[in-house]
Amino acid sequence: MIVALCGVPGVGKSYLAAALAQTRGWTVLDRDTVRNAIFPTRFLDYSPEQNDLASELTYRVCGYIFKHHPGEVIILDGRPFSRRAQRERVRALAGELGVPVAFVHCIASEQVVLDRLARVNSDPENDPRADRTEQKLRAIMQQFEPFRNEAVLEISTEPPIVDQVKAVTAYLSEIG
Repeated sequence: MIVALCGVPGVGKSYLAAALAQTRGWTVLDRDTVRNAIFPTRFLDYSPEQNDLASELTYRVCGYIFKHHPGEVIILDGRPFSRRAQRERVRALAGELGVPVAFVHCIASEQVVLDRLARVNSDPENDPRADRTEQKLRAIMQQFEPFRNEAVLEISTEPPIVDQVKAVTAYLSEIG
């Protein structure tokens, strides 16, 4: 199964992905990690072109894993999946691989997201070129295309992580 975590930067997708991996033993493929690994630092610009390339490589890795390990649960992280076309690409990938797909839309109050982004940006390890700013957040919020006629679990990332993991696990057990 492919599980795409959707939502704006700072909402808690990566935290949820890590908790699901730890508690359930599922595999996380993080587009941001792929991007940062394939581009030498001096060429890393976090552009849409680099993000799209890293996403496509992530999907190829996903295909490889399913080819050699059918039945795996792979969580796609690192992309907001804010555009319908991005979600359709994941749906097409799942169809090509013959595996179920699930979308989990992570939400939180604007203040919680802003507070989380502030914590990330205060970390000296954070690359400022990643543009994890309020301005970028608002741009993604504006362009976020709603889920229409799409099966999706909408989950708040504000409750305790154990409750989030239970909700996602229950939803995925219904799908397949």
